[in-house]
Amino acid sequence: MIVSPVAGSLIPLKEVGDPVFSTGLMGEGIAVLPEDGKVYAPCDGEVIVIPPSQHAIGFRTKNGIEILIHIGTQSELIENEFKCKVKEGQRVERGDLIMTFDIQKLKAKNYDLTTPIVITNTKDFTDILTVDENKVKAGDKIIAVI
Repeated sequence: MIVSPVAGSLIPLKEVGDPVFSTGLMGEGIAVLPEDGKVYAPCDGEVIVIPPSQHAIGFRTKNGIEILIHIGTQSELIENEFKCKVKEGQRVERGDLIMTFDIQKLKAKNYDLTTPIVITNTKDFTDILTVDENKVKAGDKIIAVI
């Protein structure tokens, strides 16, 4: 099980405004509209990628599941707004604080903070199941990888 890295309202991935996510091009998963600016590790694993803007973090579990958390659909355009608390190659445990951002500041700038959580190597698994809930807390189960 993959847990929610943020607290907020769940959104089916197909309803995300960015077609890279809504069409499944990046993989299957779910999205969350965050309520605060704290992001936690969705699983035990290794941090495998953090772009220079720090708006996304990729993980790999010991079972080979690759997970991408992408804060916002325009976030690669925002500089100096995301503060990663981890680095590439670092091992994390589910629930570790991995990133912070000023949600009020970004909302004031009208940025879409919809946060896709996708299994980027979806084709390596039989099925990706998501929960059918409206709201989640960070740490709630949201994705089962079979």
